[in-house]
Amino acid sequence: MNRILNKVRSSLLAETSLNKKRDNQEIIDCLENKKLLVITYRKKTTNRVITRTVEPYEIKEVGSDKILYAYDRTGRTRNTKTFYMNNIISAKKQERLFTPRVF
Repeated sequence: MNRILNKVRSSLLAETSLNKKRDNQEIIDCLENKKLLVITYRKKTTNRVITRTVEPYEIKEVGSDKILYAYDRTGRTRNTKTFYMNNIISAKKQERLFTPRVF
């Protein structure tokens, strides 16, 4: 995972917006330290804004998109989900650790 994270780290931290850089750093910290993350996210399909507490596992580049793979602890269907990084409005690191799930 570190190899993939290192590959996208520089582009995530190269964002021009200070708030976006800060949010991306929070996401990276949570990935590296297995900490819970609260994200506010605009759903791609419905354009609805939602807040989720997630266990972040990986960021992958898919074409020109960067996608966060995370286990969603909130919502009706608790499951591993994908979150487009461009649609994350804010990210806040929690101090609570999580144990990675086995898939």
